[in-house]
Amino acid sequence: NGRTWDTAMTFAEAVASVSAAGGEIWLKQGTYTYAETINPSAAVVIRGGYAGLSGASPERPAGAKSTLSGEDAHDALTLANVAPVTLERIVITRGLAHGLTKSAGAGSVTLVECEVRSNGAMLQNYNGSNSGRGLYFNTAGITPKPTLTVPPLTAWLS
Repeated sequence: NGRTWDTAMTFAEAVASVSAAGGEIWLKQGTYTYAETINPSAAVVIRGGYAGLSGASPERPAGAKSTLSGEDAHDALTLANVAPVTLERIVITRGLAHGLTKSAGAGSVTLVECEVRSNGAMLQNYNGSNSGRGLYFNTAGITPKPTLTVPPLTAWLS
């Protein structure tokens, strides 16, 4: 049911469970691949860096992160959100063309203590001029325009 680490859902199951009603997804430290577009209609927070130990209180070591990877086969994360999405303590890496793609929807995206690195480096001239972006916002035809918020302490790595 996803309410304890012992009954944790897969990332795909967790996304499906919070997309309509909103909520939080807590990720254990590790690497996750997800090739589908996330399209929540209510606010979603994806928090990474949890130890994933059984017990009453969640253990989240300082500085620990979880990784969303495209495995050089697809973007690491694609959002078409109409509601706000917050990513916290997430590494976005190995996206084929982009790390994080915001493809549609006016919902905002907030990155807190995230790293965006090594995206689009495996393929040159992929999709013309759209290759190799860590963050790619395709906002054509979207009104109002979505916002990207990057609070202090976010690391931008090449």
